Amino acid sequence: MEKLSKIAQRYASVPGNEKRFAFAGQPDSIIWKHFKKGDEAAFIYIYANYFNELLGFGFRITSHIGIIEDAIQDVFVDLRSRHTPLPNLKVSIKAFLFKALKNKILAYCKRDQKQMAVADKFWDPGFNVSKSIEDKIIDEEGNGQIARQLRNFIASLTRREREIIYYLYYQKMSYEEIKEVMNFDNVKSVRNLLYRSLSKLKLKFN
Repeated sequence: MEKLSKIAQRYASVPGNEKRFAFAGQPDSIIWKHFKKGDEAAFIYIYANYFNELLGFGFRITSHIGIIEDAIQDVFVDLRSRHTPLPNLKVSIKAFLFKALKNKILAYCKRDQKQMAVADKFWDPGFNVSKSIEDKIIDEEGNGQIARQLRNFIASLTRREREIIYYLYYQKMSYEEIKEVMNFDNVKSVRNLLYRSLSKLKLKFN
């Protein structure tokens, strides 16, 4: 498979790319407001700022590069072609894009049973453990054996449990953002699932 960095390079050159800096440091609500009005610079900023994250996120769902590329393209084509009817931003641009991409990829995968079987596992094979998760759960650093055990334990969790750990610890999403991406009714449900997921991991270490 082509390396992630090489794939991203194909999309790094965007016409008018320098315009994105006009929105650097601006709140998402301001960027989204300009984008909805048809500001091309706002679109360029969103594209340049989130493309690599979306690409990496796509690989968490499926290893099929064609599906990932098509889904990302669909997300940005949809954004560009119908910015006026878009809803007001609920939480963040990142949460909006992740939710949109997740839905696009799963829609593509549903057309292929083999791809759907892989996608439904959601980060099961090759789940990489970040130091933040290790510190949170076991309060210990530099232990390769524990890291390997933790990877195996995470793989034993349900898809939703693995998914919420990914959003919180890898993507540093807030509970509100996770609620949006995972379609929870309220933040309490996010906290409950996270507590259940971490509790399972802690029990395995006891």
